[in-house]
Amino acid sequence: MGRLLLNMRMASLVLCIAIAGLGYSQTYTFTSGGATGQTPPTQGQIDAAYAGTSLDGAVTVTAGIQYWTVPTTGVYTIEAFGGQGYGSFGGRGAHISGEFNLTAGTQLKILVGQRGGDYLNFPQTTYNNQYGGGGGSFVTDLSNSPYVVAGGGGGSHASNWLPACDGQITEAGAAGAVGAITGAGGTNGNGGLQATSADGGGGLLGNGDGTAGGQAFINGGAAGVDEGRGGFGGGGGTSSWNNYRGGGGGGYSGGGGANNNSSVTCCAAGGGGGSFNGGANPVNLAGVQLGDGQVIISLNCNPTVGSLIADVATLPDLTEDCVLTSWTAPTATNDCNATYIGTPDVSLPINAVGTTTVTWTYDDGTNIITQTQDVIITGIDNDPPVPDNPNLLTFSNQCSFTPATPTATDFCQGVINGTPDVTFPITTQGTTTITWTYDDGFGNTATQTQDVIINDVSSPTPDIATLEDYEGCNSATPTTATATDNCAGTINGVPDVTFPITTAGTTVVTWTYDDGNGNVVTQTQNVNVTLIDLTVSAMGTQLTANQTGATYQWIDCGTGQPIAGAVGQGYQPTVTGEYAAIVTTGSCSDTTECVLVDFTGIDELNSDYINIYPNPTNTGVFTVDFDGVVDHIVVIDALGREVAVTVDLTTGAVDGSNLEAGRYTVRVFASDAVYSKGLVIVE
Repeated sequence: MGRLLLNMRMASLVLCIAIAGLGYSQTYTFTSGGATGQTPPTQGQIDAAYAGTSLDGAVTVTAGIQYWTVPTTGVYTIEAFGGQGYGSFGGRGAHISGEFNLTAGTQLKILVGQRGGDYLNFPQTTYNNQYGGGGGSFVTDLSNSPYVVAGGGGGSHASNWLPACDGQITEAGAAGAVGAITGAGGTNGNGGLQATSADGGGGLLGNGDGTAGGQAFINGGAAGVDEGRGGFGGGGGTSSWNNYRGGGGGGYSGGGGANNNSSVTCCAAGGGGGSFNGGANPVNLAGVQLGDGQVIISLNCNPTVGSLIADVATLPDLTEDCVLTSWTAPTATNDCNATYIGTPDVSLPINAVGTTTVTWTYDDGTNIITQTQDVIITGIDNDPPVPDNPNLLTFSNQCSFTPATPTATDFCQGVINGTPDVTFPITTQGTTTITWTYDDGFGNTATQTQDVIINDVSSPTPDIATLEDYEGCNSATPTTATATDNCAGTINGVPDVTFPITTAGTTVVTWTYDDGNGNVVTQTQNVNVTLIDLTVSAMGTQLTANQTGATYQWIDCGTGQPIAGAVGQGYQPTVTGEYAAIVTTGSCSDTTECVLVDFTGIDELNSDYINIYPNPTNTGVFTVDFDGVVDHIVVIDALGREVAVTVDLTTGAVDGSNLEAGRYTVRVFASDAVYSKGLVIVE
């Protein structure tokens, strides 16, 4: 019997829509865009759903509510279908239809009710005894005054269709049914009441009762969400899961909840939401819609061919001196008494001097007509711009300044930026007077002046408060001292002496920091110079560093390497070469000049004073006989290298048993000279 009743109602609905639709020339169908349950549709979903339809690009979405602007003045039929409640026999949404005179440009708010959900998610394959109410479908103006509202069905665990669970055709919501505890339906646009955690549906003006009560349309129409979840459009949810519960449907007034108060008892069913119809020739049907709801808006007339006529036969010229920024769009009317606003082929503003012809197009879906209108810009502007601020402020700064650009307002050009006669930023000390010029491009100019004062009174600050003493050896060039200035940034100090400083002792250097704006700071630094005598005296082969009271390290200038043990003020080389001393005194260290010591020819000149025996020697062991005091004896090989031998200066015995056979030179260093003689070692 329940399914037969449903089929009869659906048949009557289809017949009703078909009859009413015979006169529809423009139809706009609004859906949930694929959104389900408690989740409202997004702009992207609506754009995709409406692509290629009469609503393509014409709907904006804010928090699930769709905004649409009436395109044509005329009589429209507005139909709203509420969303179904959850459950196999969840309450069906109501169908509410009425006729309305709508004016082109009127913006409507449209909420398409969505089917309620089960426990936590939608859809849910495993039942948890929680049945959310369906959302109501609403069509209102921007002030939330309703045209039509179709109530959503209550969430139901019943085993058949229950009239109380369907979306109602009365303004009051239905009370919950069958459950051991039921909540009353809302009235006067308010939400339904809860039945112990089975919460009420939201109304137009008031929220549903309970933690998971559906929200009122004026509050956004959100579904009640907790353990069980309602449908978007104020469908009531449930706030517990252990019993069978049904949430109330959303609508003009919300439906009440129902609770079996038992986890095994059938058949809690939330009440359906109430409905509202403010139109002429109303059609109100309870319990029609399955699944998600929808809204259909249709223009109720088919114009005949040739019936669209411009309301003003000849459009007047529009004349402006400078620019046209607004106009009243002309209209045309057809035999449906529908008024259509013309669409121009030129965009505002129009500022081209001369005549611009605008073509207005009217389209009623059957007829397309056009008419033209001339816009004349004379280009006559005799009025100069007027500065927006008649008295520009005087600004002061220490370093630089760039004032904000002042503006003027021109009758034709609107806001004009001033053009300065100076370059920014201003850095010149003293007062700079800026002349700002406003030019409207029509030969009219205005000027005004503004003073900027630059006065740097801050002195540079040395980067190091106290400069450390600088130590130099023979000469000194200290690192340039710096200071930081508020305007000039880093400033290098200027010394009062010439670098390098070569005078021994302490020289006091005065560094001066000048920021170029009359602010000068000085600070002093001690520069200590230690002079080292870098000359060497040579007497024969004996070298002596002339700097006294120092430490010394003699080096071979040919290799740059230090000579082991040669750390005295004097040094007597044993082979020909150039030699120098690294002289260190205090913190200063420097290298003397290199001095050549040449042993060439010494053998021939001095060999008669030395007697070597046995010579030749086949053991490398020999004795040097010299009549005088010997300082040391060395043996030089054929390559001029000193070779290692053991020497007893007391006896003159030399042990060169480690030497290979060959020719050698023996040198005897005495206090007055160096004496040399050849030595041969045989195998």
